[in-house]
Amino acid sequence: MSNTQERASLNKRFETVNWGLFFIGVGAIWAVQSVYRIDIKGGVFILIGALLIGLNALRRLRQIQVSKFTLLIGIILLLVGISDLGGLRLPVFETVLILIGLFIVLGAFSRKRAE
Repeated sequence: MSNTQERASLNKRFETVNWGLFFIGVGAIWAVQSVYRIDIKGGVFILIGALLIGLNALRRLRQIQVSKFTLLIGIILLLVGISDLGGLRLPVFETVLILIGLFIVLGAFSRKRAE
């Protein structure tokens, strides 16, 4: 098996495990909300955001191409979840605009370094 095939296989395994953790985590959060009658929907956002960020961290460690899209979504969801649990209402649209801008700026710096 070639190195490219091994990375593709490993990436597929990472994604599969992430899906499993997603369903376990969301189910557990919903169960806690149901049993204890508390609203922790911010926990779902934090869970999904952390899973997406963690997936991309694993990809980077294993020299698999990072998905900028899932990384961006993960950061947004993590921030929204943290703000929700903290009682703040993070403006999602404005946060998305700021993060898109940051990704553009960071992308320009990383391309400059690669040249």
